Amino acid sequence: MRKSDRQVEIDMSDEPMTIKEAAEFFKVDVQAMYKRVQRKMVQFHKDGRRLYFFKKELIAGLKAK
Repeated sequence: MRKSDRQVEIDMSDEPMTIKEAAEFFKVDVQAMYKRVQRKMVQFHKDGRRLYFFKKELIAGLKAK
């Protein structure tokens, strides 16, 4: 695998995820994901009213516990 191909894979995993995608990642329903956000159990970002998550941050949060 060339370095440029590897870089593309890394960039793809760093794209923001919606709350629905984050819920699928955790294998919970969307409402449970909102509760995790409300309790500040996961790191999230807001753009207006929309919530975004990064897979790297979600994984880091799991490892920290």
